[in-house]
Amino acid sequence: MASGRVYVKGNRPHLAALDGSLLKAPPMPATLPPEAKADWQTAAADLAGRGLLPSAVLPVLEAYVGALWMARKCREAIATHGVLVKARGDQWKPNPAASMLAKSNDVIARLSDDLGISPVGRSRSGIKGQASAHEKNADPFVEFDI
Repeated sequence: MASGRVYVKGNRPHLAALDGSLLKAPPMPATLPPEAKADWQTAAADLAGRGLLPSAVLPVLEAYVGALWMARKCREAIATHGVLVKARGDQWKPNPAASMLAKSNDVIARLSDDLGISPVGRSRSGIKGQASAHEKNADPFVEFDI
């Protein structure tokens, strides 16, 4: 594990609709930047539509959306300044945004799986047949079961 990543072995628990789940997406927390609002609304509406958004999951969702925002900012910094940046003494060093991007991507992958947002997370048997209400409305082929 030279990369420092931690992978959990074994089967993940089955996700099923939870009692007390929020019925609609709550407002985005003030701790997230305004640019993250679309990601918050998309993910929260998806989870609420599948009955997987109790209030206890909101901090996890906040961390997920924050990591998405951070990854975008890191990509912008890398696009602007390059993969290598000059340090003291005109020496080149890796752009610090590159390591922040790697860490953000790890968080995104783990939390999207835990929340059942990623394709891997959705493939778990407890989630396979679930589709949120807004997903069904958005999918023109839902009636064909494909």
